[in-house]
Amino acid sequence: MASKDYAVVFDVYRPIKKCHKKLLGELQKRIDLWSANSCIADVILEWLPNLSVYEKFASNHGRAKAILEEYWKKEDFQHLVKGLRYGDYRGKRGLNSFTSGGLPVQRLTRYVLMLRSILNYTPGDHPDFASVTKAIALAEEKIISINELMKE
Repeated sequence: MASKDYAVVFDVYRPIKKCHKKLLGELQKRIDLWSANSCIADVILEWLPNLSVYEKFASNHGRAKAILEEYWKKEDFQHLVKGLRYGDYRGKRGLNSFTSGGLPVQRLTRYVLMLRSILNYTPGDHPDFASVTKAIALAEEKIISINELMKE
């Protein structure tokens, strides 16, 4: 694969991975110090602006898909991918799953589901209730804007 094509298809994934690793680290710190009155939504609210990395993924989605479709027409590329399926990458998602359905963006909807679940178990008078509600609204707004970019 030409380096310029590789950059279009794959370079958007590094910032996404870094974004989620950052959240994981912050959540782990909070969980390590957890008590009955601890809050978690402030961590999410502080992290939500990092989702701007998905805007590049979304606006690049069509180009990446077109490039991969061209490579799939090449027999040597098909053999390479087939070899990866049976090697160390067995059981991993294929290349098409990343470009056909916007797989990374699906993770964002899972965050909203997680936040709604947290809200269901958070009493209305808990210090985190308002922040969880705000985090849900902001995450949903971000998902809508990213989905719009993917349609373009």
